[in-house]
Amino acid sequence: MISIIKFKAEHAEILCPDAVDEAVRNADPAIWQAWAKYNEIAGPAYTGFKDGRMLGSAGIRLGRNKTGHVWLVLRRNILTKSVMADVIRSIRKILKITIDEFDLKALRSESRIGFEQSQRFLEHFGFVRQRRNMIKRPFYFYKLEIM
Repeated sequence: MISIIKFKAEHAEILCPDAVDEAVRNADPAIWQAWAKYNEIAGPAYTGFKDGRMLGSAGIRLGRNKTGHVWLVLRRNILTKSVMADVIRSIRKILKITIDEFDLKALRSESRIGFEQSQRFLEHFGFVRQRRNMIKRPFYFYKLEIM
């Protein structure tokens, strides 16, 4: 079973250098430290632990018009199939609670082109690829409409 606590910016000190996404691992620490401080206050965010080990953090930055921007950082090398099954169950529960609590109508996210694990993960939760952004950074944009 995964235990969940409120996300704190200092969790990024453990998560980001060991992230599944190599772009996060290789980023300047000042960038992900600023990202973590912002996400700590931008909306509901949580960190999951199993057997005392931090697995990852996820959250929703709340926006206008009952929308939210979903983010997730998972650690590499500790996510076995059984742990991933627990992670997915936990994310589903938290998404449902958060969507209901904030009456969200749509969720958005992005995935770096080339990071196929991220794209499969988003699609697993029902997100649909919308378009591609090549102007500043090469990302796919995703959206989940909530009925």
